Amino acid sequence: MAAGRPRIPAQRPVTDTLLDLGTGACLRLAASTDPREVDRTLLAALHGEIERAGQRGWQTSEMVRAVRREHSARHSRLVTGPEPLPEWADRNGLDRVTAIESMVQVLRLLTSMPRVGPVSPAPAGEPGRQLLDRVRGLLAEAEGTDDAEIAEARTLAAQELLRENTGDGRTGGRRIAVDNPYEQPKAQLLRAVAAANGCHAVWMQEFGLVDVTGPVTGLYATELLFGSLLAQAARAMNLIDSKSRTVRQTFLTAYAERIADRLGAPTEFKISG
Repeated sequence: MAAGRPRIPAQRPVTDTLLDLGTGACLRLAASTDPREVDRTLLAALHGEIERAGQRGWQTSEMVRAVRREHSARHSRLVTGPEPLPEWADRNGLDRVTAIESMVQVLRLLTSMPRVGPVSPAPAGEPGRQLLDRVRGLLAEAEGTDDAEIAEARTLAAQELLRENTGDGRTGGRRIAVDNPYEQPKAQLLRAVAAANGCHAVWMQEFGLVDVTGPVTGLYATELLFGSLLAQAARAMNLIDSKSRTVRQTFLTAYAERIADRLGAPTEFKISG
């Protein structure tokens, strides 16, 4: 390589060669006299970091979601189909510098993902058909009314029925997405529902996920009730005259606190750092 040109020795760890690159370093890489070495290193790094994130418990769909949330859908496609830099740049209409920066951004995010627990299969914890039909019927009534008292009563009745689903004592985990707008009160609501069903919830704020662990029956109940309560909250917010984001945020926070109180769940919420 010509004197003064950047070089990435293949034997050096990825974290020592790529993850601290800024715009200037990417520009120098783009000007390298041996771009093939840069391309090989980036592609190998992507494959390696995707594999390591998987070993730390992350599912591919979760990696894709995290990258799309932080950057763009274009970036997220590097997770599902890593390809050599020139091909990826051409496919996305990018110049070489922008393509390098994009790949480095994805690498940074992948390496920041902490170890997480395994995710239980979706059907795990599902109650018997008869009980499930009753629960879904109650939740459908709750979601279909503008009367807050009726909605609350039907939801609490569904919660009590789900408590009858004792299961076989297995424990597991789920990661449930919470997105803006109103990310914090949504996470607070989910935490309350999880606690009421014997589960522990940690908000992974950077990734827009809540990591929920506990009995598989509780995990199933948490997902089912949280989805219904979100639908109920959205219906209730549509009745508010104001379209102010602040007003709606305040409403949803109060809603989460009221549900937590009715479920007998604590209101504090742990946020992962």
